[in-house]
Amino acid sequence: MTKSYLSIIGIFLSISLFAQDNVTKSYEYFNEGIIFYKEKYFDTAIRYYTKAIDLNEEYPKAYYYRANCKL
Repeated sequence: MTKSYLSIIGIFLSISLFAQDNVTKSYEYFNEGIIFYKEKYFDTAIRYYTKAIDLNEEYPKAYYYRANCKL
C-alpha cells in the first residue's frame, strides 16, 4: 500500500517538474525572441516566440510580440 502511494507521488512530481521545465524553457525562448526583436530580425524573433507559445500556450506576451513582428 505504501509503495502504491509513493509511486503515485513520484508520478505527480515528475509531471509537475516536466510542466515547470516547459514554462521555464518558454521564457528562455521568449527572451531570445526579444533580443532578435530589438535588432529588427523579425522573422527570427517570430520563430522564438512561436517556440515559446508551443511550450506555454498561456503566454500572452509571446502572442503580443509575435503579432507586432508581423505588422
